[in-house]
Amino acid sequence: MPLENAPHDPLTELLALLRKVYPDGLDKRDYKCLLVLLYPHLCDRNLAQLIAQLTHRDADLILNDLYAAVTGQPPPAAELEALQALLERHGARTILTDD
Repeated sequence: MPLENAPHDPLTELLALLRKVYPDGLDKRDYKCLLVLLYPHLCDRNLAQLIAQLTHRDADLILNDLYAAVTGQPPPAAELEALQALLERHGARTILTDD
């Protein structure tokens, strides 16, 4: 089911936030960082589906990228911190906070 059809769903809110952060699409530079940052907050399949909706790529391919991102060499800390700050400025903390 497309995320846009799920009313009042945190994934829908997160997708809307990401579309505001990346109005021209997710750039390759932030792709791996975003996977790593969101991994602790979402189950694998939901994260892959979310990024698939954002990038218009196949969720199974993104799932493979996700596993590589979280088990391989992590992105530089400065890049992760910068992206975290950007997401928080757009309200990610509220959406990702565990209830």
